[in-house]
Amino acid sequence: MGNENYGEFKGKTLQFLAATKFEWPKVRRINELWLNRQYSYLPDEVAQYLPKNKFPMNNEAEYIRASTS
Repeated sequence: MGNENYGEFKGKTLQFLAATKFEWPKVRRINELWLNRQYSYLPDEVAQYLPKNKFPMNNEAEYIRASTS
C-alpha cells in the first residue's frame, strides 16, 4: 500500500463501511421479499430505489430484472 496510497485506501474503506451500514438493510429487505415470493410488497419496496417507468414490476420477469440491478 505504501504511505502515498494510505489516504485513498482509508477513504475507500470508510466509504465501504458506510455503504454496508446504510444500504445493506435496503438490499436485505428487497432480497428477503424476493426469496419469499412476497410479490405483493416487492413493487412498492423497489419503487423507493428504482424508477417505476424503467422497472414497472408488473410480472416475475420484471422482478428478476430489478433484483439484478
